[in-house]
Amino acid sequence: MNAIAAFPDVKPLIGLLRNVDVPMVPYARHSLADLLSPPTDPPIDAFRLELKANRDFEKMMQKIFRVSEYDRRMAEDVKPKPKSEPTAQEVGRQFGNVQDRQVLRDKQEWEQTLAKDLRDRLKMGPKTD
Repeated sequence: MNAIAAFPDVKPLIGLLRNVDVPMVPYARHSLADLLSPPTDPPIDAFRLELKANRDFEKMMQKIFRVSEYDRRMAEDVKPKPKSEPTAQEVGRQFGNVQDRQVLRDKQEWEQTLAKDLRDRLKMGPKTD
């Protein structure tokens, strides 16, 4: 079923969105109005969504999984305490022949990213609405 067919005439909605009296952020109003009726004015349902794999997202998730598995193994309460490099080698083998240096590099990048994000949030201070 075409979802747009339920609302064949969107011009009143577009007019409402383009009105400055609507209590919405202007950019959101204009973006939504342009989505419903772009300046080039193609038919509203003349687009198609495609499901595609996002390779960058997959790589990022693999890094997160490797780092979390490495951290989990390093945090295990066993005697003697696990050593860093053999643990990284095991995690690398578990995730498809990844070298131990890459696992440790992923961990370092992850920690730096989190630290930078925390610093940025602290610089901004609390939000005041």
